[in-house]
Amino acid sequence: MFLPGDSRDHETFRVGKLTAGYVYEFVSDRHCRVGLGGLVSHFSLPGELRPDYASNPTSFMIFARLKIQ
Repeated sequence: MFLPGDSRDHETFRVGKLTAGYVYEFVSDRHCRVGLGGLVSHFSLPGELRPDYASNPTSFMIFARLKIQ
């Protein structure tokens, strides 16, 4: 959302996102699984939005997962 008066206010833009990730389970038994993982996402922005966002529209995340069965 842009500030009122911005020429792009109320416009709709198509933004693409590609995400890839992996989880490594290092504890696994009948009742639970514990894992560590990470993912990376890259965004495809239209030219009109590039000045307002980071020059490298990529994000990273590291996480822990507990699955109870």
